[in-house]
Amino acid sequence: MDPFQFYEYRAALHVHTRYSDGSESLDKIVKWAHQRGLDILWVTDHNVLGEVPGYREHVLCLVGEEITPPTNHYLAFGIRQPIGPEGPLADIIRNVAGQHGVGFIAHPDDLGNPLLGLPAYHWTDRTVTGFTGLEVMNHLSRCSEVITDGLALLRWGWRLSRAVDAAPFKTLQLWDTLGQQQRVVGIGGVDAHGIRWRTRWGSWPIFSYSASFATVRTHFYLTRPLNGEDWNQDEQLLVAALREGTVAIVNGFEGSERGFRFGGRHPNGNVVPMGGEVVWEPGWSLWGLSPVVADWEVWHNGVRVNRMQTTIFTIPVAAPGVWRVVLRKAGRRAVWIYSNPVYFRPHPNPTEDSTAPGSP
Repeated sequence: MDPFQFYEYRAALHVHTRYSDGSESLDKIVKWAHQRGLDILWVTDHNVLGEVPGYREHVLCLVGEEITPPTNHYLAFGIRQPIGPEGPLADIIRNVAGQHGVGFIAHPDDLGNPLLGLPAYHWTDRTVTGFTGLEVMNHLSRCSEVITDGLALLRWGWRLSRAVDAAPFKTLQLWDTLGQQQRVVGIGGVDAHGIRWRTRWGSWPIFSYSASFATVRTHFYLTRPLNGEDWNQDEQLLVAALREGTVAIVNGFEGSERGFRFGGRHPNGNVVPMGGEVVWEPGWSLWGLSPVVADWEVWHNGVRVNRMQTTIFTIPVAAPGVWRVVLRKAGRRAVWIYSNPVYFRPHPNPTEDSTAPGSP
């Protein structure tokens, strides 16, 4: 029996329109999102809240912002007033929180690509705190890494969007390390611009919106359904899920099935979903469910500790720490799903017994 009775929605986060450096309007972009089976499209133009939120083509279109200083780009969701890129990153983080929004460090280990004219927009100010999480997997950033010269671009051709098979290991290590101190929510972003590669012989799309929307997605797991009419109310549910970490990063090319679940269970009946924090004690176990047979990896504090092929699993939580899972379709090399972690924290006073065993 599924202990987490969630409503699941597919989203494309980190999308640019003509209000910044995207190539199309939202009215056009949303048609491709609908064709790709997305439920949510979250626009994050640079330094502006330009588009109008609402339901279009049965897709919930929301408007956030990519706050864009020269480095340390920051994705803000759930804000109502644009935030300028001036000032230190710590101030930007406080300004987003001051609007009751959530914020994510964008493409923290981005390498850039000189051939495509893309500078390295990585995270440099790593002293900051207070951010909600990290954009663990960015489609544009990862794809650009494979284009080392013109021949590589020709070799991949129209298949370029399929070049992404995993998040950067460096970013995954960072995520696991930071999570040992505080909850750090991981999301996936498409960073869609509708880019065309221009030469003297013409131009052609290499990162079209349609192709991007088939790739890196963030699936939301909500305790109640979106109402489908009031975008403001529905946005609040989604912002809460981002804040709490009840989201997973999904590689759409490997599958778009709904039904993945992951969390912790205790014999006393308590449960904790991914993203949740709980004081560890003996008796806790991890529980996971996949809609199809998958190769599961269980990671604890950045170390892989278990592997299995199944649709459903349960294993004891042997020690406190950051526990998450990685799924691949059976026999496939590319990653399909990254869960958010469950955080099993040490007891604040290990000499005392917990007064509420297994309580989140």
